[in-house]
Amino acid sequence: MKITQVKGNTYVIEANQIIPIYKTDETHFILLDTGLYMQRDKIEEAFTEAGLTPIGILGSHAHVDHSGNHAYFKRKYNIPICMSLGEAGMSVNESALKLNYSQFNLEHLRKEPRFHELIFDTDVIIMSEAEEIEFCGACFKIIHVPGHTIDQIAVITPDNVMYVADACLSKTELDVIKIPYNLCVEQVVESMEKLKEYKCDKYIFAHYDVKDEICPVVDYYMQRIRQIIDDIFSLVEGEMTEEELMKALCVKYGMLSSRPDRVPLYQRFAHSYFEYLLDLGRLEMTAHEGISYYRKA
Repeated sequence: MKITQVKGNTYVIEANQIIPIYKTDETHFILLDTGLYMQRDKIEEAFTEAGLTPIGILGSHAHVDHSGNHAYFKRKYNIPICMSLGEAGMSVNESALKLNYSQFNLEHLRKEPRFHELIFDTDVIIMSEAEEIEFCGACFKIIHVPGHTIDQIAVITPDNVMYVADACLSKTELDVIKIPYNLCVEQVVESMEKLKEYKCDKYIFAHYDVKDEICPVVDYYMQRIRQIIDDIFSLVEGEMTEEELMKALCVKYGMLSSRPDRVPLYQRFAHSYFEYLLDLGRLEMTAHEGISYYRKA
């Protein structure tokens, strides 16, 4: 695991995913997300061997692969966490954790190690109207890009490098996953248009890539989303329950897992696309004897 310069004082720790950092001087830095708890030791080892000490965490959103070590680093190094209002709210207690990961029962969340450090207090709150934030001696531009989560932000460092996080996924990431998770696809579409308005020198995409341009990445991502929407629509025959439509989608995309912890994730991923087809008016809901059905409008 190594630390690579992107531009100026903006670097990335190259783990299984890249963790952006912003150096405030030769020995101190701000973490832009903290990665998965399984990567914790290697992430910490990388910056310790480089003679660096974290002084703050500026988080993009409250998902396990981005805020999995917030609580640990906050506790160990006595450093503040800065997050947007909505994402901070998703991290305050077990009820918020359950809401964020509603596909799992509470006892599962308590037992699963990757969820252990997802409850923490946020020290600095980024309000919905904020366009920049001064944090730990550095000024960052803030772009509110909800859709993937309720209040995700993209961050532009003082070096004019944008950390896109999961607001938009690059082709490298999309080649790995079947269906990108989004809480609200309609908001994703709006956020993609917003991202294209910014001209930065470099763009850091979760979880793998650093790019010189953002528009081609956004266009490819939107193409993938449109393809998923069209595929789902083509699978609807007559009236189908969500379970029936989900099964058809899993067959088409080869998501035929028998793991009890994996199947709920697939259901969570797909549901927002079903909802978007309702929003577009391409599908409509019916109900018979207490059961809801989808059908083409």
